Amino acid sequence: MIQNGYYDGNNWEWIKTIIQTDIGNTVTSIGDDAFRDCDSMTSVTIPSSVEYIEWEAFAGCSGLMGTLTIPNSVMGIGDKAFSDCNSLTSVTIPDSTESIGERAFEYCRGLTSVTIGSGIQRIG
Repeated sequence: MIQNGYYDGNNWEWIKTIIQTDIGNTVTSIGDDAFRDCDSMTSVTIPSSVEYIEWEAFAGCSGLMGTLTIPNSVMGIGDKAFSDCNSLTSVTIPDSTESIGERAFEYCRGLTSVTIGSGIQRIG
């Protein structure tokens, strides 16, 4: 289990402390809520071993900045996977990706450019 912060018992809240993450190259799926609400995280490197980015995997990571490039290995992006990632400005989805879940980029208010590859069969 990866801890993404610590519990502040005085204020009854979870304090998120992850600033950046490099996911290991043996990971094939980034699971539901894996990095949800890690609002301090400014960058993430998704390795080419990842095939699926699940439901709300990076939802609420409002500190993720700049361009997000999904690797060619990713076949599916789950519902709300990157919702509320307000500082993302550009997303590139490769030809290998067949489906983008519902509200995958909901409330990404800084997003000005999205490039979607030719393999897309379903956009939620």
